Amino acid sequence: MTAPGYNDWLNTVYIRANTVNSIPAPLTPTGVSPTPVPPTGGLAIASSPTNAGTYIDNLFRGSTPLTVTDLSAGDHVVRVSAPGYVDYTTTTTVTAGQTSPLAVTLSVAPSPTMTSSAPDPALVLGTLAAAFVAGGYMRRRC
Repeated sequence: MTAPGYNDWLNTVYIRANTVNSIPAPLTPTGVSPTPVPPTGGLAIASSPTNAGTYIDNLFRGSTPLTVTDLSAGDHVVRVSAPGYVDYTTTTTVTAGQTSPLAVTLSVAPSPTMTSSAPDPALVLGTLAAAFVAGGYMRRRC
C-alpha cells in the first residue's frame, strides 16, 4: 500500500473466503523509520503417510513434507489429513526466528463392517406359517 508522504506498507495477507477481511495497514510518514514487521517463525511438517494435506489455522498450505516459514509467533492450529486416514489436529507454538519440527503419524481410518441384510430364515418361515394359519381361519368364517 502506498500514499504520498508515507513509507510503503508491504506484507503478506491471507484472505478467508466468505468473510469480511479487515487488514490493518499502519503507514508511517516519510523519513520516519517504518514499524518493524512482527517476527515470524516456521514449522517443518513431516507425516506418515507422506503427501498429506496440511492446513494451518484452517488455510491449506500444501502437502507433506512441508516447511512453512511465514508464521507469526504464537499458537497455531495444524490439521494434517489424507484419504483413508483419520485427520490429525494439534495446536503448536511457533517461536520467532525458529523453524520447529512437527512429525505426524496418521491412523488408518476404520473400515465399515458389512452386515447381512438377508432376514433370518426361521423368522421368514414363522411369518409365512402364521399368515397361512390366519388365512385358513378367515376363509372358514366367511
